[in-house]
Amino acid sequence: MEKKPRNYATHHKLSEHQVQKIYNAYRDGLHDEFDLARNYGVSLTAIYDIVLGRSWRWLNLKPLYKRERRIE
Repeated sequence: MEKKPRNYATHHKLSEHQVQKIYNAYRDGLHDEFDLARNYGVSLTAIYDIVLGRSWRWLNLKPLYKRERRIE
């Protein structure tokens, strides 16, 4: 029997809608990466992969880089 290649794209913990919400919240500065990881039950690496454009590429999200925070 021939093995079929496995499709890993069907085993996501997040939906596309959730990924868009994570991306937008981070981009707009509403939440930091730690809050997002905790709220969505995913690793910090998963959040970084979303905002840096390493995962969910088919959503065409522009990679975001670490924002400088104002010290008041």
